[in-house]
Amino acid sequence: MQHIHIATRPGALRVPFRHAVAASLLWVTAALGLAIDSARAQGTVNLVADLNTGPNSGIDGGLDRFKAAVFFGGRTVFSMRTPEHGTELWETDGTALGTRMLADLCPGQCSSLESAPNFYAEGSSLYFAANDGQHGRELWRLDVATGAQPVMVLDLNPGADGSNPGNFSRLSFSINGSSVTRTFFSAARADVGQELWRLGASSSVTLELDLLAGTASGSPSDIQVCSTGQVCLLARTVDGVNDVRLLTYSSTTQVPIGATGVGGLNISGTGRSVADLQSLGPNTFVLIRDNVALDELRAFGNSAASSTLLRSFGNANGLLTPNVSLFRMFLTADSQLFVSDGTVAGTLSISSASPANLVSLGNRVLLTANTAASGRELFSSDGTAAGTVLLKELVPGAEGLPNSSTVFFMNRSANNLRMFLGFINPALGVDGQTQLWISDGTAAGTVEISGNAITDPGSMVLYPSAGISALIGYTPSQFGNGGEPYFTQGSAASTVALGNFIGDTGDSFASPIAVFNQRLFVTAFLGGSSSETLAFPLTAGAPGAPTPFLRFFQAIGEFFGRLWIDTNAGLQATDGTLAGTLDLSSIRARSADPSCYAQRNGRVYFYADQGSFDDIEIFKSDGTLAGTVAVTELSTPEERRMESFCFDDGFTQLATVGDKLMFVANTGSSGLELFALDANDNAALVLDIRSGSEGGQVRDLTTLRNRPGLPEVAVFRADDGILGGEPWVTGGTAQTTQRLLDINPGPGTSEPREFVAAGPRTFFTAFSPSSGRELYVTDGTTAGTRQVIDLFAGAGSGLSAQQQQRPYLFANGRLYFSGTSSSRPNCALFETDGSAAGTRCAYDDSTTTLRSIGREPVVTANGALVFSAHRSAPVNDGEELRVLFNRQLLNFGGANIAPGAAGSRPSDLLASGDDVYFRADDGVQGAELYRLQLEDLNRVFEDGFEP
Repeated sequence: MQHIHIATRPGALRVPFRHAVAASLLWVTAALGLAIDSARAQGTVNLVADLNTGPNSGIDGGLDRFKAAVFFGGRTVFSMRTPEHGTELWETDGTALGTRMLADLCPGQCSSLESAPNFYAEGSSLYFAANDGQHGRELWRLDVATGAQPVMVLDLNPGADGSNPGNFSRLSFSINGSSVTRTFFSAARADVGQELWRLGASSSVTLELDLLAGTASGSPSDIQVCSTGQVCLLARTVDGVNDVRLLTYSSTTQVPIGATGVGGLNISGTGRSVADLQSLGPNTFVLIRDNVALDELRAFGNSAASSTLLRSFGNANGLLTPNVSLFRMFLTADSQLFVSDGTVAGTLSISSASPANLVSLGNRVLLTANTAASGRELFSSDGTAAGTVLLKELVPGAEGLPNSSTVFFMNRSANNLRMFLGFINPALGVDGQTQLWISDGTAAGTVEISGNAITDPGSMVLYPSAGISALIGYTPSQFGNGGEPYFTQGSAASTVALGNFIGDTGDSFASPIAVFNQRLFVTAFLGGSSSETLAFPLTAGAPGAPTPFLRFFQAIGEFFGRLWIDTNAGLQATDGTLAGTLDLSSIRARSADPSCYAQRNGRVYFYADQGSFDDIEIFKSDGTLAGTVAVTELSTPEERRMESFCFDDGFTQLATVGDKLMFVANTGSSGLELFALDANDNAALVLDIRSGSEGGQVRDLTTLRNRPGLPEVAVFRADDGILGGEPWVTGGTAQTTQRLLDINPGPGTSEPREFVAAGPRTFFTAFSPSSGRELYVTDGTTAGTRQVIDLFAGAGSGLSAQQQQRPYLFANGRLYFSGTSSSRPNCALFETDGSAAGTRCAYDDSTTTLRSIGREPVVTANGALVFSAHRSAPVNDGEELRVLFNRQLLNFGGANIAPGAAGSRPSDLLASGDDVYFRADDGVQGAELYRLQLEDLNRVFEDGFEP
């Protein structure tokens, strides 16, 4: 590959990457054999400013850094998110020195464990769900015996989507008198949906039963052995609600011959759904939620032919809590504590003290409940009214324990012998103080173990591992949404921090917002408790010394010669100076995303409310406060009629078509449907796509312009209740509103989304049973709506449903997107002109392996695509800034900001002319503001180098 060294200058307002169209590209082909003078064509990356030189004040993290934990192989294995590696697999022996990352399965800043890993230990293997960035979320295994790195068990659902394994359950039961032990779990495959699978010897995987035939998902959960001796579980019905299913086998070596329901429940088609299923001794309890009538607790015994109604409730808000020692089932309903032995007479209320937080521990259930004098405190119950008593007053005085789940946690240890509590004690100081407690179910054995590590008010998440040890996620409130790992061995002296994973390098977390009127606007933490906005004057050289500006979160766009911004006070319009800033804060705009603002007839239209968050309407503005007024009056004090969702990553709900403005609203008698404002701002329903309260679920309106010989139209997603969610088109009238294509034939939905405008065409992703989720393109006609390419051949998906792989932007006449190719598995970034033949790897270098493509690519004025990506070959330099020009990855000075395998993790890219401003972390000064300067590529062709 030919490496080209290049260097830049500032220019225009930021353009959102999904809607950016760059200047024409100067194609430079390797076949020309051009010799570039690297001394003359330099490109450089420089630190603009170290804005925060003190300790951290803005924290990149949160309690969601911790997803789960399990005691396995003599240590605690857990998932944790760090800025360098995303959410990955870690282990600890309870000490700081013994805490380390096990594997970076998705190299770089991307996360392999984006949601709960569903840890499941069996024998010497730990199974969990992870996404390596190529195969989607699949089943992985870590073996304790070998100590090797985790390996993927199977690409069960080939392609980018993954199978999403979970709900593991190992059960022993009888088939025709013979004992059988099987490990069940749920997982998805394109041809069967999310269904029931079996994990066999040598980690083999077998489809146990397709509970809901075809591609629809049965979504099995609560898999257990019922009182009938059969395997029972919850599964979805054809109308999408949970019902109980019992598996029937004819042989110990075969899969089930079928699944039957439980007599008397009559769930399907009733508007009811099974909320919980728990077997206990001779009874299986079923909790049924009903949105119209009463909730019910039912039970059946060794015959499932019928069930017994044990009790009805107005609101059974909790789940079932079984206690094996007492052979009793506990639940909360109607602000009371109920207990049941499986009979009508034995189903009783034993407390009316607003119980919550039930945890079964030994021969007791621990819970919190209200007292007359002490507020909410810790109680214990033996299943009787007399035995439901105050266990210990943890907060002296009348205030009691907090009831909010954000400041109160109760979790049980893995061996079921101890319970951990974490909460803010409001009796200690003005802001309270976070405390950690442990209990064995007795008053004497309920003690505080906060120690010296946990001393400030904050939030806590508990992940008990084994015995009396526990992993803790703790965030002192002065650190905002941070979160650090702590560990306890069950005593105050053993409660210790496992390390500082946020760092104390003085990160400013600078976010470039906009370049406007020769000023660069940046939000950053400067050492205080909140972010501030700085305005850097742009000169012929580097940006000058910054000055404070209004605090704002996002630039909306340039209208009427001013930059519109979303501030903490509300909507503002500025000429780049404080004196020239217009206050529109009385108008509460519902979104700051530029795609949620539409221009027509010399006015800007957007969603907003004036004084009430329930009275959302469409407003128009001429750039003055007096000229910013509501143009619709559809909402009422009793009902919000306007659809307020409007985000760049979907749910875009405003689009101009000719002289009309298309939007989404509720008619009052139906759900969300397609409306239009005419040239005089009169609103009218365009078409009732789906009658009834569900409506057509219209979303993602995207205008197609400059169609040769054809008028403007808008494409969007809608569901008519017959052929599912599919792509539609409208010209602004009922006659021009129709479905473009039934991509997923029949009632199933193709779920089209991630629409990217490309002049007279729009690209989007959609799902079909035969091809999975792939890339599509439409010109607004049925004949012109088609799949671009089956990137991952067959039923597997080339693009991820979790948006890890998706279309990015249309530039240089091509769409850039990340995906998984069955023919080019080592390529992470693709480009297409809309045809299968014109779809290829975006970079022409088979020796380069990129992973973890950043979600914010931008295009400079000279046509270079700039993005962040983790490179693992030919050299592993981590996640750094990459420049792509005519399929060539270009070299430039200062590119390796943070040497090493982690990289500097560039983010918040902002293109301005031939410059790109961004945030990066060099590992020394923290996350700060940088600039990439790329020289005008026209200079490459000077002195006889023109093709």
